[in-house]
Amino acid sequence: HDAHELMRCLLASLDEEWGATNGASDADASCRTCSPVHTLFDTRLLYSLRCLQCDSSWSRPEQCSELSFPTLGRSSLICSLRHHFAPEALRGDAKYYCACCCALTEATRAPRLDALPSILVVHVQRFAAVRRGGDGLGHGASSDDSACAEAHVGLRGGLDF
Repeated sequence: HDAHELMRCLLASLDEEWGATNGASDADASCRTCSPVHTLFDTRLLYSLRCLQCDSSWSRPEQCSELSFPTLGRSSLICSLRHHFAPEALRGDAKYYCACCCALTEATRAPRLDALPSILVVHVQRFAAVRRGGDGLGHGASSDDSACAEAHVGLRGGLDF
């Protein structure tokens, strides 16, 4: 976790320094997004939502510079990525309000990588906070050397989880 925070601080400092030396102000967002940090690390996630009643769909893009998710006992990075990008059913208390149906309906929600960066940063959370009687400690995740090897699988041809 500390190494991840250090990397984020270093990249933010590099981005600020690049903006300062190239005359970009905080208000000039278009110039800031062309910095080398953004060019190398930024990706776009596309969150899609589909109503299971009328089959209407909606999607929302989101810019990010890393993927962050817990492993929680999964045996490899690829397994964790598959779980992270798997469609999620919205049922029961988590139903979705569909504007077409004008009602709460069951739906599926799924994220996907819409644009791949030159460098994809994957922050694997090895611990998840679980509150038990005021205790903030969490569960450890299993990890092995094959997870690191699988992370280097050729992403240029697309991601197939």
